[in-house]
Amino acid sequence: MAAGRWFEPDYGAVPEDWQQPVDLSTSEAATAWLQAEADNWFGAVRIAAAQGWDRQVVDAAEALHWSLNHWHLWAHWYELFSSAATAAERMGDAVAQATQLNYVSWAQSVRDEREQAAETALRAAHIAEQAGDLSQQAWGFQYASHALTYKDSAVSLAHAQRAEQLFAEAHDWEGHIQALQSVSFCLTQLERPQEAIEKLQEVLEMARIPQTTKARQLIADISIQAGANHLGMAYESLGEYGLAEDSYRYALADGDRLGMVYQQAYIHYRLAKVLHRVGRLDEAIAAMRTARDGYEAASSTRVAEADDYLEQWGASDG
Repeated sequence: MAAGRWFEPDYGAVPEDWQQPVDLSTSEAATAWLQAEADNWFGAVRIAAAQGWDRQVVDAAEALHWSLNHWHLWAHWYELFSSAATAAERMGDAVAQATQLNYVSWAQSVRDEREQAAETALRAAHIAEQAGDLSQQAWGFQYASHALTYKDSAVSLAHAQRAEQLFAEAHDWEGHIQALQSVSFCLTQLERPQEAIEKLQEVLEMARIPQTTKARQLIADISIQAGANHLGMAYESLGEYGLAEDSYRYALADGDRLGMVYQQAYIHYRLAKVLHRVGRLDEAIAAMRTARDGYEAASSTRVAEADDYLEQWGASDG
């Protein structure tokens, strides 16, 4: 929990009284420990769930969920959050149940169970509405939007807009900035790039405001990376390839520090395709090779996709 809370907006550091023999002095050290010791701490969570120690299970899942940005391909997120949702239901804590169901929805989307993910998220939104919690209701619509992004952009947009409205009412900065990005992405998908660009400029404006904790600042930095990436995609759809390249390079500028290997690889992939489109083949190949290396490091199935492009571009021999 101490390691996971490095990434929570309300914490963002190891507890001041931390005296355990584990180096958690930085978020990088916390990430390294979580990944190296996953079999052990997750084994402990399983024992807690089997013993009916519901509060410990819920608290552990809640403390860890922000860290998934740095490790979203880990195989056991679904089990962790499902266990926590069941524990919260047994406790009779509707807000915690809605919260954990939202995380379950995210994990289902990662597993490409998109329709189930949307159903789970909307169930979470309903539970949160009944409990009077605006933020978790908004997150439900946000995760439903995320689940349906590539299946039904119009419905996804409607969910994202509802999430944006509820987050604003709840004064939830972390959620609001993510909902804006979802709205913008859906608008791009629906061939409304100018509207998307307006939303993304709002995202970048919000994200550039200095934050009060290291965890909030990390969320802001990640939002800058994601917002600039989506901005590049919007410019691509307009045929503004120079502006798209600038946006992708801006997204990559500080990305290595964030430690989000898969996301960095994807932005290099987008950049490579833009460079190829404007006839800068050598640069495109270099960018796609960087993308491929990142996909491989993140254990992503998209390695083959990058290889296909390199072969098409006459660079498959490395």
